[in-house]
Amino acid sequence: MIEARLREIEAIRTQKSKIEEYIKLLEELFEHKQLDFLKVFVTHIISSSTASAVCHVIFQEFSKNMPRLPSELHIELANYTIENTRSRSSAFEDEIAKIRENLAAVYESREQWLKAAKTLAELPLEHGGRGLDTHYLIDKYVKIARNFLEIEYPEAERYLTKAAALIQSCTDPSLISSCEACIARNHEVKQRFSEAATHYHKLAGMLTEESDRENALENAIICAIMARAGPSRSRQLGVLYKDERSVGLKLYPILQKMFTDRILRKQEVDNFVALLKMKPNFAKNMTNTMPALDKAIREHNLLSASKIYLSISFDELALLLDVSAEQAEKLAATMIGEDRLQGNIDQIERTINFENFDVSKLWGVRIELTCLCANKILEMITTKHPGFTETMSGHRLE
Repeated sequence: MIEARLREIEAIRTQKSKIEEYIKLLEELFEHKQLDFLKVFVTHIISSSTASAVCHVIFQEFSKNMPRLPSELHIELANYTIENTRSRSSAFEDEIAKIRENLAAVYESREQWLKAAKTLAELPLEHGGRGLDTHYLIDKYVKIARNFLEIEYPEAERYLTKAAALIQSCTDPSLISSCEACIARNHEVKQRFSEAATHYHKLAGMLTEESDRENALENAIICAIMARAGPSRSRQLGVLYKDERSVGLKLYPILQKMFTDRILRKQEVDNFVALLKMKPNFAKNMTNTMPALDKAIREHNLLSASKIYLSISFDELALLLDVSAEQAEKLAATMIGEDRLQGNIDQIERTINFENFDVSKLWGVRIELTCLCANKILEMITTKHPGFTETMSGHRLE
């Protein structure tokens, strides 16, 4: 039935009448969601001897109507069309591009990020007959990267590099901020936290919505906290600490403590982790986030200790960092070797000697360390004698 109807339309001599009949048939097929007949229609248009001008008009109408289908039918028809037009893809470049863009949007709505990214990645963005606008190219590169980043796929960086090469000629603020957001997120995924913090802070100055600015600033602070301890991170923490917008954030207390080189305790770290879990970009992959955070906190506490100790034994440092003495020595050796910590290691005395000691902070830390030891002892007693705490509480009440 459909084949006979198509042959009848193909036999029409007047282009205008032929186009009208094709469009009328298309309308019927889309209205009744006749997928098999729509596939026959595609095959017919590709293989017919109809003038290319007519084919372009029909294909434009076809691609425009495809989103009317339910997503499952849309996906099947779009993929069928793409596959069966590969031999003539240059003839229908604009139309196939539109079909790909619509198909990617369907995949995105279904959170099929990899399929969305790969569908857009096959657009002829760097070659082909179309004269492509710079803004169009940036938009597509950023969308491809954003979809890859949803699943933390390494291919995202390649497309962000392409977008960044064109961004100087972009005049669309929303496109510039979208590109900046993806660049920041890519650095975060790669655990280049210092670079991520810089880009998130830059992004916070671009956005217009208050909630978006706050979210970007929070991401900047989180990434700065998770960056490798050293002079570079100290400068970054200083910039964020002095940003007046940071004061009202829940992250401000830990930012303040890190900027002022104070040692972080377990409860403060636990509070920070709780805030991390409220951030979707960090919460989705806590198995990778936690080791990076643990390392950053240990490095920070070691750097903080260097400001208040003349020297410290491996065992004392191990207690402070909640690691073994061997791990504490190794961490100190690494940071000294990378010029992120000023000091030297005496392996005979099993001590680390620091070169940027600040005597004004010594007594407070000694008291904190004593309290930490007392808490450890109390935990051990409570583990062996569960009723001890209740007994002591009862004595205090008397």
